[in-house]
Amino acid sequence: MSRRTPGFTLVELLIVAVVLSIFAGIVFTQVSGTTQQAREGSLASFLSRARGALDRYQVDHGGDYPGRRAALVAPGCSNAALARFAAGTAGSVQVQVRYFTDAQGRYCTERLATTPYGPYLEWNSDTDNPVTGNGELVTISAGWLTFRADGPGGGFKYDTISGRFIANDNALDSKGVPFDTY
Repeated sequence: MSRRTPGFTLVELLIVAVVLSIFAGIVFTQVSGTTQQAREGSLASFLSRARGALDRYQVDHGGDYPGRRAALVAPGCSNAALARFAAGTAGSVQVQVRYFTDAQGRYCTERLATTPYGPYLEWNSDTDNPVTGNGELVTISAGWLTFRADGPGGGFKYDTISGRFIANDNALDSKGVPFDTY
């Protein structure tokens, strides 16, 4: 007489383990692709918002894009310890879109009668390219741009004369499109 104890055989357990491994591989592949597509969508969204902010700044400031003029502290601003940034620098671009400004691009962290414009975009040193994780802003003053990214893995690139703003990354997205053409 054969006596069978309740439970699973080793073969049954191995079959279940193989099936679960295959399932986990399929799920992991799907999730990792979705994560990359979410980063790409986030980059496209940020570029769109940033370009809109740069254009609004240009309209409010007599045709000048952020960074075209030096970012000085606005008259009457109570925070005299604010940094001053030369024209054409990443710092001048970032503070002129992030804070309140006057018609000459002078900025203050608070709205005053003399600083009626902005802020246009929440942008600080932690604003990274969602695909690369790099937040560096490379600024140039070239005018009409036909520029491309400096290479793979960069943050952002911006021309203070034309207002052109791109992802500074020439790698390809999941559909084969270079990020610097977004």
